[in-house]
Amino acid sequence: MLKVFWLCFELFINLFQGVVCSSFIWKTAESKISKTKSLICFWLCSFSYFAVVTLMNYISYFEGIGIFAYTGVFFFFLLFCHYGNIFKKILLAVIPTSCLAFSNVIVVQFSGVVFDIPIVDILSKQDLARFTIVIIVNIILVIILLLIQTLFTKNDISLNKSEWLLICSVLSLSVLDFAFLYGAIFLGASQIIRQFIAIAIFLLIVIVSTVYFLLIKLSNKNRIETEHILLKQQYNLQAKSIEEIKNQYTKLRKTRHDFSNILKIVHNLLNDNKIPEANEYISQYFQKQKETARFIVTDNEYVNAIINLKLSDATAKNIEIKINTISDIGNVDNWDLCNLLGNMLDNAIESCEKCTERYISLYIARENNFLIIAIKNKIEKSILKDNPALNTNKNGLEHGYGIRIIKDIAQHHNGFVDFYEEDNYFCCRVYAEFNCNI
Repeated sequence: MLKVFWLCFELFINLFQGVVCSSFIWKTAESKISKTKSLICFWLCSFSYFAVVTLMNYISYFEGIGIFAYTGVFFFFLLFCHYGNIFKKILLAVIPTSCLAFSNVIVVQFSGVVFDIPIVDILSKQDLARFTIVIIVNIILVIILLLIQTLFTKNDISLNKSEWLLICSVLSLSVLDFAFLYGAIFLGASQIIRQFIAIAIFLLIVIVSTVYFLLIKLSNKNRIETEHILLKQQYNLQAKSIEEIKNQYTKLRKTRHDFSNILKIVHNLLNDNKIPEANEYISQYFQKQKETARFIVTDNEYVNAIINLKLSDATAKNIEIKINTISDIGNVDNWDLCNLLGNMLDNAIESCEKCTERYISLYIARENNFLIIAIKNKIEKSILKDNPALNTNKNGLEHGYGIRIIKDIAQHHNGFVDFYEEDNYFCCRVYAEFNCNI
């Protein structure tokens, strides 16, 4: 009966650890599959860990010997189910197994040194002491993972490749060092040697904790630099928009000034019965006006200016345009709205330039206090299939932040942005509250 209890207890703990570690990964990493598939993969990951750790326990009493096998299980599911670069996936795979190793070492070593209990007895005997230690180990595991998860969710980790490589290397070597130290404890040593090992483990924990702290600090530093670049790009876009608005206003004044002369010329041609010449002159005038065409007229001149500017550029590049918009944009945050529209249209125009069939559709509607802005453009092959995270392939420090600007503006205005594809169109849809008081 006792053996059955311990067997069930061991299996339950193994499954519990699988669920806890998988939960950390799924709540920290961004899934790239549907919710149903993600849920299935979550339980597959949990049971895969359960199967591997159960097998390792039958191979050896040393529960930490399979730490790299456990890391491999988590990395496999991160690779196929979640977004992120390879280094971030390695980091997220290492964290649960390192936390498990840390909690095991802390509790087992502390119990062995304080109560002078042989480590082999702690790991192998089926008694109340081992039952208590296993429970404490898993409580500490949950606490550590929750703390790290909080750090990750509150701080979007932003590192370059060399920084990711450095951090992952240090953490991986730390886990390897823990495995060797844990193995040394398990093989047996004198009380003094065990105390020295305990000190070494404590110092290693301090090193790893420092690395995690530096990870967050370095990420915050990179984020500030990125935000500086974004602000600079937004400023440049706004300055360009203001300049173009001035140019359009200057052209409008010139057109009004010349319009009376144009009417006089047409009037004289008609009086002289030169109807073909009058028609030709009017046709030439209309052709010239296409260069400064106004595609939309709303109650917001800033919106008019940025959209007409971008769509005039699209027309010059032989891109067909279809517009469906409300006229009452209203009193909104013009700075962010113009930045949003400018980046959305720039992305669509740039994408269309690579296609033989060039088409852009712009849709603006209002739902209560929210604006719905949707732009779609023709594509010849899937963009999201090869680049689901929409990472830039441009060169230069300030290139490729258009997507980030769109996401940040939507989030700042209590909204969201959705990128999707349908019927050979790439679609960008923003739902946000553009209120001046935000």
